[in-house]
Amino acid sequence: MYWWQAIVVLAWAMLSLVFAWVLWALETFSDPVAWGVVIVAVFVADAGSYVFHYVVDHYGRPRPGGVVHAFQRHHLIPDGIVQKPVVEVLYPAARIVTPLEALLLLGVSVRGEAGWWVLALLVLSVFWVLAQLCHRWSHRPPGRLVRGLQAAGILVSPSAHQRHHEAPYDSHFAVITGWSNPLFDGFGLPRRLDRLMQCLGLEKRGLVRNLRELEARE
Repeated sequence: MYWWQAIVVLAWAMLSLVFAWVLWALETFSDPVAWGVVIVAVFVADAGSYVFHYVVDHYGRPRPGGVVHAFQRHHLIPDGIVQKPVVEVLYPAARIVTPLEALLLLGVSVRGEAGWWVLALLVLSVFWVLAQLCHRWSHRPPGRLVRGLQAAGILVSPSAHQRHHEAPYDSHFAVITGWSNPLFDGFGLPRRLDRLMQCLGLEKRGLVRNLRELEARE
């Protein structure tokens, strides 16, 4: 972990809290619809984690240092994610989201109002950063609160995520709440994504093939 990673993550956390406070001051949360927007945005974030996780697991070469390499190598060393400092887990997404949140907050401050889409984007950005932390917790819950949220189905549980680590690695890709897993697995989304990728001319290497290459390098 580097000091500048900690600064970026801290800046993101403070900015998100300030943003939430601004929305509260604007009485955005006084309308019950706002909470529906939050729930939908959390589901969309979880669904996005499903699609992203599937693509990086099964497409692309695991070049050292890249996102694809990190996700695929995780299948060889599942506990590696819990051995990293939390800051290192949050940093990759925080460095992208922080400037976007700052611009969005600036726009809200100038206009003095915020629509539902602003709230939705804030929730999406926050959970985009927290995705890998929720993923980490699905391998080793840190305490009773997290275990309770997992048992209640609010966060993806270790038992549900463990199925993702079992061959043929074709289900349970969501890493935030896990709400989208039953829907997308039942719908056969991986197969449909494969067809889309084929139309785009992208080769599916498959996680098993990539893991063999990674094992040969280790």
